[in-house]
Amino acid sequence: MKNKINSLFTSRNIIDIIILVSIAYLLFIVVFEKPIDTSILDYKLEEIDKSTKKLEAAQLKYDSLIKETKHEISDIDYKIDNIKEKTTIVREYYHEISKKADNYNSSQIDSFFKIRYNY
Repeated sequence: MKNKINSLFTSRNIIDIIILVSIAYLLFIVVFEKPIDTSILDYKLEEIDKSTKKLEAAQLKYDSLIKETKHEISDIDYKIDNIKEKTTIVREYYHEISKKADNYNSSQIDSFFKIRYNY
């Protein structure tokens, strides 16, 4: 009895059984497979295309907004740099005037304040 059981479960027999079960499973799938409804797939593809086109349009819109914003930022940066330069020039001018005022006599100081404050 042991010999019959051992002879049934040899590695060759097990491989044959696995191959037969696999072939039976594949035949079952081929015979009973549902046909694919292509109209549903076409509809889904069309919906995906529509969504893709909407996303591309939105991306183009955002790209143009980004370009406009970068341009505005560069304009503002230029204005800030220009103001900084003018501020530096004005600061240096008044620094020079205040240095000169240290050496003024009383009549020059009087004249300086008359000109500066219009009195």
